[in-house]
Amino acid sequence: MLLFILELFVLFCYQAYAKDETVSIGKVLEKLSELENIITSQNQELRQLKENERNLLQRIQNLEHKHALKERDLENQSLSVTVQKRAPSEPVAFYAYMSSGEQNPGQHQTMAFDHVVTNIASAYNKYTGIFTVPVTGLYVLTITLSGSPSSQIPLQFTRNNEILGAIDLFAASGSVDTNPTVSSTIVVSLSKGDSCFIRTSASYTTAGTIYSTDLSRSSFAGWLVSAS
Repeated sequence: MLLFILELFVLFCYQAYAKDETVSIGKVLEKLSELENIITSQNQELRQLKENERNLLQRIQNLEHKHALKERDLENQSLSVTVQKRAPSEPVAFYAYMSSGEQNPGQHQTMAFDHVVTNIASAYNKYTGIFTVPVTGLYVLTITLSGSPSSQIPLQFTRNNEILGAIDLFAASGSVDTNPTVSSTIVVSLSKGDSCFIRTSASYTTAGTIYSTDLSRSSFAGWLVSAS
């Protein structure tokens, strides 16, 4: 730009001299002063443009930094919500067994495992034998039963009025297995408020006694695998 202005100045001097050889030094200096003012003004504008450019770049960097922080905060919030949904505030687990046997249980009878060993979240009722689900999620439920000789006692895992699984405490008459023991486990998704329990079948007649002694405990247990 400066070179261009100098070229204009030289051209002006040449043209002025060609027209009038008596061009005064004062006019030349006046023109030179005008050109210097133009150069000064343009330099100021250039410095201002550069300053504006720096400010704009700084603002862009600040906005990019704020955007990155916002995205990280959103990711952390999303992760926190996911963890809160999947991880309960406390574990859920219960284990109870019959303090004594159940002689000749009737059809469609709910079994009460009255001796509670573990009851985290206080969701199992030893009087009714019902586990009321405190947190929606995936659960494991398991039972172990011992019976008298020649017993036949079909039982069911029940959620509300829905049969989730079944097991038959059975010993054939004259069997060498005089005191049968059976066990069954299910993995099931349960909703908060569901009632889960073990009851005898409504369709089959029961016979015999459920044993529960120091040698073999008839028990009911369950625990939360993961909340949802």
